[in-house]
Amino acid sequence: MTALIPYAPDDALLARARELGRDRFSVAPGGSPEVERQVRRAAAAEGLSPGAHLWRKAGSVDVGSPHDGAVFWGYQDPVDQSLECHYVALAWVERHNREHPEHPMTTFWTTPGGVEMDVLNRLSAARWKALGLDSDFPMRLWELMSLRYSLLCSGRVTMFCTHFHPDVLLGRTELPALRCNPAVGPERLHFVHRPPERLSNGVVVPENVRRIVSEPGNQATLQFYASDRPGYLDVVEAGGWSDERLRSRVAQLRAEVRRADQAWEAALRRGLAVPDRPAGRPWRPVRPPMDAVEAVPER
Repeated sequence: MTALIPYAPDDALLARARELGRDRFSVAPGGSPEVERQVRRAAAAEGLSPGAHLWRKAGSVDVGSPHDGAVFWGYQDPVDQSLECHYVALAWVERHNREHPEHPMTTFWTTPGGVEMDVLNRLSAARWKALGLDSDFPMRLWELMSLRYSLLCSGRVTMFCTHFHPDVLLGRTELPALRCNPAVGPERLHFVHRPPERLSNGVVVPENVRRIVSEPGNQATLQFYASDRPGYLDVVEAGGWSDERLRSRVAQLRAEVRRADQAWEAALRRGLAVPDRPAGRPWRPVRPPMDAVEAVPER
């Protein structure tokens, strides 16, 4: 069994999502000294710095998913704006796996590696600093693991979101990896929600645009925020077009994104642990520690 589209959550599922989201990433005052000690001990046992140890671990832990079983998310839930799609996805996966154990599904955080590394979310900024690491380092770890999760998927992938922004992790790393992944590709990325009625900047998305963007592969390729990046569709302008003209423009944009994805993948093959975004616009947080072990994603 795979996710049904359109997705229609019920009150019990949303209640479970709220429960899962409550204090999910809240950190106790001072963080966890025990987790900091665990990291130090493990790093010392390997003869590495804490950063190098965690970087290598992020590049090797098990973040695989069953065939047709990977689930991703992004943004607020369009049914209940008080909820993040993250927690709705977690609640849905819980229910699915309980009712259909013969076909398990997983999110990034419910893979064996995600569960193992989740303990690091108990570290405060001060604890990361005590380990010699800056506040960007955890995000670098999650992005590396998410990259590997995306490259290891196969078959149908379920997306709990309505669209994406090219500058967030979903748009800059996960979707390019999923589109380039020969075992997935854009047509196998199934969004449980239609494109939004309104963008986060307040722009209304016309119904003809929502309908055509909903067609297979389009929702995983087109973006509506950055006109200087591949796949940008001006939804206001497109609202006045005929279906024929709109589909022609979508085809051009998808070809543009394919070319950008090829450049992205080439950069990845050259060994960049977290590669450039499409169109060569790199994400530039602080680099990993100089002695970090380079992690090569499985292909």
